[in-house]
Formats: sequence, C-alpha cells, structure tokens
Amino acid sequence: MPPEADILGRGAGRIPLAGRPEPAAGDSIESAYSWWLAALTLIITSLSIGAVTAVPILLKPLAQEWITGAGSIAWVHTSTPTGAGLGSIVLLWTQRRLLDDRAYARARP
Repeated sequence: MPPEADILGRGAGRIPLAGRPEPAAGDSIESAYSWWLAALTLIITSLSIGAVTAVPILLKPLAQEWITGAGSIAWVHTSTPTGAGLGSIVLLWTQRRLLDDRAYARARP
C-alpha cells in the first residue's frame, strides 16, 4: 500500500471501480435529493419502529377484539424483531461476501 493511501487503501494508486473517474476534491455527494431521501428514510423507520413498539401496549385490547389469547399476539410480536435481526445478519453476510470481496480484489494495486 502506498504511503499516501489510508487504511482502506483509498488514495494514491487506487483503481476506480467500474471505470468511473475519481471525484474532484471539492465535489460533494450532498444534494437536495439526498436530503429528501434521508428524510423519507427517517419517516419510514420511525413509523415501523413505532408500529412494533405499539404492539405490547395494545396487547390486551387486541386479544379481546380478535378473540384470541395474548400469547399468540405476543408470539407474532416476538417473531418480528427476531426476523428483522436475522434478516440483517443475512444481508450483512451477503454484502460482505459478494460485494466487498469483489471491490477489494479490483481495488488492490
């Protein structure tokens, strides 16, 4: 690794991925669209987390309205964060296995 490169291998001697030119020093990735997308992501995340955390609060009223036991509703609530966690692990593994290995192999001088 050249002395000018950082710990991730970026810097001098770096091969651009997919033939894209390197951005100029003053270029920024921030735009109105990126801020709009960040705000939309925040709203969607807030709503989804709010929905998951509302289930324990509404457990007894839901069980009475749906004429079922609180255990079945609690099982569904428990499976939701468990599935989200397992899905995150699978996505992380896939990203590291498929994308990082290819990018690392192309970026090595």
